[in-house]
Amino acid sequence: MENLVDKELFSQIEEHLKCSEQNWLMGAGISYDAKLPLMWPLTNKVKKDIESNNRQLYTDIIVPLINELPTNCHIEHILSHIGDYAALAERTKEKK
Repeated sequence: MENLVDKELFSQIEEHLKCSEQNWLMGAGISYDAKLPLMWPLTNKVKKDIESNNRQLYTDIIVPLINELPTNCHIEHILSHIGDYAALAERTKEKK
């Protein structure tokens, strides 16, 4: 009987996860318990990794890009800024 209950519970959970009308709300810092870096350490790690792996890319592209943003920007701001440039480039390419 216990196995049947577990199987039914699993089936119900699986059906809920398949639902197309679900939302997941996760707060800031959820990655901390998973031992993933938070925004500032992640930002510093990405900058350091790019700089050490491709100095020219870092100097020619990343530094000027970051200098366009406020001094307290982090990785999400930087990625959004890159996304804005990508959208502008796409619209220019399509002459929109």
